[in-house]
Amino acid sequence: RLEVLESSMPSQWSPPLELWEDLMGASAPTPLEAVDALKQVSEAVAEARRKAMRKGEETAMKAEALKASAAEKLRQVTWAESQAAAREAEIELLKQHLREQVDHVKDLEVERREGRSRRNMLNVMDAEEAERRATALSLKYHASKVQTAWRRRQRKARVQLKAVLLLQFQIRRWQKRRQSAAQRIQKRWLLKRTQANDEVR
Repeated sequence: RLEVLESSMPSQWSPPLELWEDLMGASAPTPLEAVDALKQVSEAVAEARRKAMRKGEETAMKAEALKASAAEKLRQVTWAESQAAAREAEIELLKQHLREQVDHVKDLEVERREGRSRRNMLNVMDAEEAERRATALSLKYHASKVQTAWRRRQRKARVQLKAVLLLQFQIRRWQKRRQSAAQRIQKRWLLKRTQANDEVR
């Protein structure tokens, strides 16, 4: 197309001012040869292409950088989410541990109350046992005193019985001796009377 345009362009050519300023970035020159204008336009187009390529490369690099940054941000977001999930799991574990601690404290309180009740019951049972032992000791002491008094009375009664039996024995022996003596006296008197009667006859 450039060759066709070049063959159809006049030797002296003045480009449109607005198009030239937009393409070349400068004011339009004085009328010049078409070949020179084509050369300047080709150089400007090549430079524009190079700039476009550099800009595209920069854009691609920026896009890659943005993509890498987005991937890094996504990785950071994923890591933050995983950390948040781990923190939530730790919070749940802490809550469960706290609930267990609260339940343990409640169990300890119940055990403490039950232990206090058991201690009170044991104290009551110990007091009753002490009272029972004191009563048993008192009864044993009283029974011992009663047994001692009874044994003393038994010994005294045996002594008295022995004295009474000895006295009765002595009385019986005295009575027997008295009867024997009376019989002897009576026999002697009868013998003497018989002899006296015999003498009288």
